[in-house]
Amino acid sequence: MREICSRVQGEDESIADFYFALIGLADKLSNIPGSPNAEEAIKDQFRDGLLDGMLRREVKRLLKEEPRTPFITVRDWALDMADLEFNMPKRKRKTATHSVEVPESQTVSALDNLSIR
Repeated sequence: MREICSRVQGEDESIADFYFALIGLADKLSNIPGSPNAEEAIKDQFRDGLLDGMLRREVKRLLKEEPRTPFITVRDWALDMADLEFNMPKRKRKTATHSVEVPESQTVSALDNLSIR
């Protein structure tokens, strides 16, 4: 169950690959006697683990309106929305921020200019 709860969609992982990874974890969970409902567990993690925030929000809305929706239906709906691009911006990688050393005399001068007189 811990593996399911910690599984999220990877940066370069497709929705389908994320789905298949969760299905594999659900199969393991189903083989454990007394374990929670595997389909509900992966449906919840699929909802919470999607990388795209807009798609994640829409899946949450779908499940709030229709909580008994089977996981395969949720998956198909999410894939359809992603294919239509649902006006979703592509996630961009953050660019690295670099630091620059400034001589202390320039820093003090700049601070003096900013101070209230």
